[in-house]
Amino acid sequence: MIKLISPKNGATVSTLYGYQAALADGGELCRPNIADASFPAPVRFEFEPCVSATLILTDSHGNSRAYPTQNGHAEIYNLLVNEDYFWSVRIGAMISESRAFHTCDKLPRMIFVQGLSNVRDIGGYLTTDEKRVRQGLLYRASEADTHENIASEGLLTLTEELSIKTDIDLRGINGELVRAIPSSKIKYFNFPLAAYVEIFTPEQKSTYKEIFNLLADKSIYPAVAHCAAGMDRAGTFLFILGALLGIDEGDLLTDYEMSSFSHWGERSRDSTDFVAFLEKFHCYGKSAKKAAEEFLSECGVSSETVENIRKIFIIE
Repeated sequence: MIKLISPKNGATVSTLYGYQAALADGGELCRPNIADASFPAPVRFEFEPCVSATLILTDSHGNSRAYPTQNGHAEIYNLLVNEDYFWSVRIGAMISESRAFHTCDKLPRMIFVQGLSNVRDIGGYLTTDEKRVRQGLLYRASEADTHENIASEGLLTLTEELSIKTDIDLRGINGELVRAIPSSKIKYFNFPLAAYVEIFTPEQKSTYKEIFNLLADKSIYPAVAHCAAGMDRAGTFLFILGALLGIDEGDLLTDYEMSSFSHWGERSRDSTDFVAFLEKFHCYGKSAKKAAEEFLSECGVSSETVENIRKIFIIE
């Protein structure tokens, strides 16, 4: 007989560590003394007997995944937030009963990819008109080369678990080295972006038009967007995308600061660079959503393109 121990039936579990959840809730940054604190908390499964087995995990849409386990336990990363799951265990011909648990609605959805830093899903957030942004479409991340070194397990996480189809590389300013994620399964696009107030030049506006035109193509998803650290250039770009989708500005500011848990250093909404960007950005509109619409219109992004992006990302 197989006995399921944890998570208990009906439990709610968090995919964030306490120090991450504290910042997400509007508290002060309290970074632990470890090299990189941007990884999510795993969901731990325990069962008896303590032998090798297969953990079967099914979400509320009926999507199932099997995980090999050893010694009666497993730690699983990258579950969706605010999602119902059902789990069971198979040992040989025996299969346990099914138990249910729920991942709490605590954002952002941070992602573990071996060899990368600062990876998280831009989805899961509520918009100002009470709609939800889809999870699993677009991820931010650090680069996979140069300062980072993606592991073979990390490539499998990207291609098999997250099903990444597209690498959106935001590097390349001033001769910076660019290189595709090393997988034949992933298409590569390079859009050399600047950060903060430097995006308001004619050259950068042209690049913003190109990248937002790409975002309107639903065939590219799931995708990952990155610069070197996934903080400044990616942070500026994803702030504007989030604003366009109607995510509350307070949530966007907190998400920007969540990059502080990576090994690349702290980022604050009160920093000189970010304050200057916000001041210039809000010249286009009082609300973040309006400012994003007007800025992208000036870049040459059509209203049809904006509507297509929203249809892709927002759950109606």
